Amino acid sequence: MSDIKRIESLEEYPCADPQYVSRHTAFLVDQAIVYFEILNPEQAIIHCDKKILENSALLEEVIQEFRFYSYHITQFLNEQHQLVKKFPSVELTLVEINDLQPSQFYVNQEKILQCSGWIENLQTVAALGPEHISAYSLIIEEGTPFSRKKLDLPDEDTEYRMYEDVAAVLKEYDYHQYEISNYAKAGYECRHNEGYWQRKDYLGLGLGAASLLGKERFSNTSDMQEYLKNSSAPEKIRKNRELLTREDEMAEFMFLGLRMNEGVTREAFERAFGISIDAIYKDTIDSLKKQELLVVKAGHIYLSERGKDVANYVMAQFLKD
Repeated sequence: MSDIKRIESLEEYPCADPQYVSRHTAFLVDQAIVYFEILNPEQAIIHCDKKILENSALLEEVIQEFRFYSYHITQFLNEQHQLVKKFPSVELTLVEINDLQPSQFYVNQEKILQCSGWIENLQTVAALGPEHISAYSLIIEEGTPFSRKKLDLPDEDTEYRMYEDVAAVLKEYDYHQYEISNYAKAGYECRHNEGYWQRKDYLGLGLGAASLLGKERFSNTSDMQEYLKNSSAPEKIRKNRELLTREDEMAEFMFLGLRMNEGVTREAFERAFGISIDAIYKDTIDSLKKQELLVVKAGHIYLSERGKDVANYVMAQFLKD
């Protein structure tokens, strides 16, 4: 048996292609990377080293590992679109094939039911007509009461599909996406959210509230007694104080600004820092553009649809050591 492992994170394998990692179709096979490009509900192209294709036993192992997640893929082609392996067809039930995206082909019935409930909840909220909707995935922090409960949370594959469903459902109710996780009716974009992503000053009031004032980030104490005792002396309740360097500010400008659909502009960067964006990030921007994760157009730089799928990876590229 060979050593075969599905690549789940770019942090662990930064040399892997983000589009395949985000769709869980990349595998590490004896230190070589194999990608499966899903063409339709039945076919996939195998992208790999010629030696793996010529090793029938190894190829069989890799395909079987992939089919554990995508059993309905029954025809496997090489990069010349020649058939290299075929399995008996399987019947897909309870899934509208025409509505699926390639990244959704590996969902099972349990995941579909989870997503159905989520869509119903989302439609109920949207039908009430609030001006603004934020849709974030729940992150369980260690040490919290939630972390001590056995919660039936969606896995990463399901979360990805739920994210795609949000945009599709809310569009039907005339909401537009202006940031990765935020949607609004026209003219009702949250000014606080936009200010946060654009690094405008804000002052947090209350226990644990975060602030950005000038070049300093800090948060208030989370201890109620300490807060009450010193509430008339703000300096005494401020914790986790961080003085940002110019490099920190530039990195924040990029990875916070790229969360917005409109992204960042060359003009705004130069106005803020007195230097062109290319002087600092040209190689990074060119690399991400080549990977089709960024769009550079008319002075704007923003995430492509593919880039949104791996937004954390994109933004991490602007964090220089």
